[in-house]
Amino acid sequence: MDPEQPNTDEQLTQLRKARALCLQDDFFWPRILEKVLPIMKSAPELRRWGAEFLAETFSTPTVDDTRKTNMALEALDTLVDIIQEREAELLKHAVQSSASIYPLLFRHICANPKKTEEWQKISIIKQKILWLWDSGPPGVKVCCIKFVQRVIQVQTPGVTDPRLVNKAEISLAAVPLGHPLLPISTLEAEAQGLLDRLLSVFHDEPQDPLLMTSTLNCLSVLIKTRSSISAKILSAVLSFNPLSAAMKTPTLQNKLMAKCIEKTVRVLLLNLIRTNPTSPYVQRITQHLHRLNQAKTELLDDTSRKRPALAPPVSQTPDSAKRQKFDSNAIQSASQPFTGPPTYANLFTLTRDAALTSFDVQQLPLDIVIQITLATFYSINQQALDVAVQTVRDRYNFLCTRPVITQQSQPVQPAGLPLHPQAISQTQVLGPQGGLQTTTPPDSPPKHDAQPVPVFEVSKPKETDDVEEDEDMEDEYPIGSYKLPLPTPPTDEQRIEAACASVDRMFSVLEHLDKTPLVQRKNKGGLMRVAASTWDRDGWITLIVRLATRGLGACDVEVKGDDGRIQRVPSPVAQYVRERLLAYAIADFRQNLDSAVTWLYEEWYNDSVMRSLPMGESRVRQYPIWMMKVVDGILPFVEAKDRLVIRFLSEVPELSREIINKVKILCLDPDRASLGIQILHYNAMLRPPVREMCLDLFEDFYHNHKELSSMTVKFLRKWRPIALEASPPVKKEEPHDDGTNGVKTELSDSPSSSATQGVVQTTDNASS
Repeated sequence: MDPEQPNTDEQLTQLRKARALCLQDDFFWPRILEKVLPIMKSAPELRRWGAEFLAETFSTPTVDDTRKTNMALEALDTLVDIIQEREAELLKHAVQSSASIYPLLFRHICANPKKTEEWQKISIIKQKILWLWDSGPPGVKVCCIKFVQRVIQVQTPGVTDPRLVNKAEISLAAVPLGHPLLPISTLEAEAQGLLDRLLSVFHDEPQDPLLMTSTLNCLSVLIKTRSSISAKILSAVLSFNPLSAAMKTPTLQNKLMAKCIEKTVRVLLLNLIRTNPTSPYVQRITQHLHRLNQAKTELLDDTSRKRPALAPPVSQTPDSAKRQKFDSNAIQSASQPFTGPPTYANLFTLTRDAALTSFDVQQLPLDIVIQITLATFYSINQQALDVAVQTVRDRYNFLCTRPVITQQSQPVQPAGLPLHPQAISQTQVLGPQGGLQTTTPPDSPPKHDAQPVPVFEVSKPKETDDVEEDEDMEDEYPIGSYKLPLPTPPTDEQRIEAACASVDRMFSVLEHLDKTPLVQRKNKGGLMRVAASTWDRDGWITLIVRLATRGLGACDVEVKGDDGRIQRVPSPVAQYVRERLLAYAIADFRQNLDSAVTWLYEEWYNDSVMRSLPMGESRVRQYPIWMMKVVDGILPFVEAKDRLVIRFLSEVPELSREIINKVKILCLDPDRASLGIQILHYNAMLRPPVREMCLDLFEDFYHNHKELSSMTVKFLRKWRPIALEASPPVKKEEPHDDGTNGVKTELSDSPSSSATQGVVQTTDNASS
């Protein structure tokens, strides 16, 4: 036996007595802790006991914060040593102790900015715990979550209202400005990062119920004490579905795990509603709880371990049915016999409450009836439903097998003969096969052969005669099979009219959708998105555009052109769709320019694809036609502030010289000249295929429009300097005293003047 073992046992016995003394009188706690700290560096058993004693010391409510702070400073070195251990039990107690002393030491560092060494030790403990949060044992991870909750609570601003500030609360508001060890922005950013990391457990796969439950239990404190982050936490909790794992793989383990997590979420949300019933999140929390309850009922209904009682057989006696015991909400099948006339109401009525049976359900609105029905389906007991179905089934079988009494008020009696008593008791009934039978009640006396009862002929009811007469007529005049005639095939005009009406309905949907331009939207699809994946405005525009280009492209018709050649032009329906798209784009072009770009791109792409096909040689290109119509429709209404036109003309797939010449209208308008010059400049820089066209317009403006020469000279100097050397713009000279007697002269465009100008330019170059 180890010789140190008895000494260790004796020390443990003495330590237990010292702990009992601390529990009796907290005055001895600091003195005993001072003696316990050196012992924790010896045997492993003593280290385990000491770590547990530290966790209990800093979590006890009997010791005030001042003495706890002093004891925490003394035990700080010991905690740094213990946190480096690998044993899970030691690590758990060390993390628990750190979670208890972190707020106290944080406040101590706030009041003592020169305690650099203590803050470094605290940082070492914090970094080690955050590392254990990722790679530690499960029990240690739970303790780390509690430590992270304390760090977030301390490093987050508390209540901002000075009337509600609790002086005993420790938060980021206690840090003075310009603290050398505690930068406020850094600490708050660290708290936000830890909060995001804490909430990420709701998105981890696979789900860990231990970590999720621990996180949910810690979040309630943060929601109640830190209003600045409560909205973020509540949004994460309300967007979390605890039943998702069980829905994907409905195994028994996943169902039990989902049930446990769902219960923790429900307790958390109910506690929040109870503590703050006036919170703005009460309605969202209530709706979320209702959805969770419905989902849990659907998913976990079959996990009940109770076996339902068997449905009683049809032939069960009433006595045995009374001994059958069900749930209080169940319906007694055998105790609900069929009574009254054979109506649907009596067949399906399962209650004996007179108030319910006399209530007219048709007085309720339809939406309330639907809500009641859905709520009943979600909360109904399967056992009660089975019993109710069996009750209705028994009643229906009873009605099918019971003979139906015919309508006969009195037996027929010949004149002068008394009616026999047994004849009165006999009743004509309609048997199962439809024939009339004479039945005698069971309590009537038996018949005797010595006294035969006279049997009289009874006339058949009128209904029976009519049925037999109809059957005879069917046998005499058989009816063949009847088929509805085929409808008249619609004409071409009717087909076109119906197709145009469908297109109008598609455009009517666009009036009720969001009209935010694409450049102003927050969520923008990438290049790899699926077209029309969501039924928003872009999805409907894509559908309509592709209907006009790709969908109806196969319906092109052939016509003879002016030159006698056969040309393929769009069908009337495709032409109508394009006209509606043009009207839609022009009606509010500032909002719908992105839709116009989408349409024109589809037209250009469809023209390119159709051109590669054999029939594409005779097809009339649609992109130039509709591009010109769009430009003609929006240019008259463009203002100088409409920068969207620059984006529109830069995003369309192709610009022809005719389109560039249309921009000249803007340039010649004094109010919109700057916009037109910007359009040409932008396309000249970023669209090389149209650069020469734009420069031709610049050169024309420079030579022929002196009001635009100053705006175009810098572009020509950069892209086409030879245009500036050819001939200067036309301008008039000011009068001067050079012997001309004040006569105004103009520069001539004759070859002689050009040659003279060249000689002067050469002389100037030589002199320079």
